[in-house]
Amino acid sequence: MLSTLIFVIATAGAGELQQDLEQCRAIRRIDARVACYDAIVDSLSSPQAADESAAVDAKPDPLPPEPFAEEDFGKSAETLRRERMAEAGIEAIDELSATISSIRSVGRYRVEVTLDNGQRWRQVSDSGLKLRVGDAVTIKPAALGSFRLSPNDTRRSIKVRRIE
Repeated sequence: MLSTLIFVIATAGAGELQQDLEQCRAIRRIDARVACYDAIVDSLSSPQAADESAAVDAKPDPLPPEPFAEEDFGKSAETLRRERMAEAGIEAIDELSATISSIRSVGRYRVEVTLDNGQRWRQVSDSGLKLRVGDAVTIKPAALGSFRLSPNDTRRSIKVRRIE
């Protein structure tokens, strides 16, 4: 392995390898970190790496997070979701505001709405709430992982689930 690292430093430059190794070092989970290092070593020892002057251009793909890793044990799903989003540099939101672009009936007293952002939400509770195309609505999280959709001009709401 040492000879491989010397070869890479000589051919590709220390800067690129340094960046790749620092990316691996920043990974919190040990198994994912080791897999990152292994991917770098595998890419260095491939025939393509020996033929080309740039040995480490492609970054190893990050592994998906383990759902029940010891470090995450006991945390709520919402806490885990927010942590993953923060690690990816994405800001979490507490509610979604949009406008209804289409409505489709999917049974007695139930509708499926398409929002102006392309999301589709289906009503899961029987309710006579009147919704119209063009209505501004807000979707907020509710109890036990459910969501409630309400027009901005009323306090009434319906329980919905995202289907797309």
